[in-house]
Amino acid sequence: MSGMNEQLAISQLNRALSLLQHGQPAAAKPILLKVRQAFPDSPQLYFALGLACAALLQNEAALEHFAKAIELAPTFAAAYINQGVLLKKMGQPAKAIACYNQGDGVATGFGLGIEQPWQRLSDVASGG
Repeated sequence: MSGMNEQLAISQLNRALSLLQHGQPAAAKPILLKVRQAFPDSPQLYFALGLACAALLQNEAALEHFAKAIELAPTFAAAYINQGVLLKKMGQPAKAIACYNQGDGVATGFGLGIEQPWQRLSDVASGG
């Protein structure tokens, strides 16, 4: 990929992340899918796709994206935690707890600086 294409992809990624932060997952998702072509090995990109799909109630797709982020970065704590949040919402508490435990056991979060407005870990812990 040329430098210009990479710069454009980065610009589009930043735009998609901003849309996610501002509660516009439907607008962010198609941009993220296009950017994925430029960065097919980015765990952060798959994490963002997981957040977008989860916000759109596309649960199976969200789980797949979180799993891909974990496959690419096995210490990506935020992907485990968000996978657990989603599994809890889907009525699979045992699987959710396993994800939380894995997330707690890894060293880094690869934070995107994105707050997940649809769920916070503290809400899960309190049963909310």
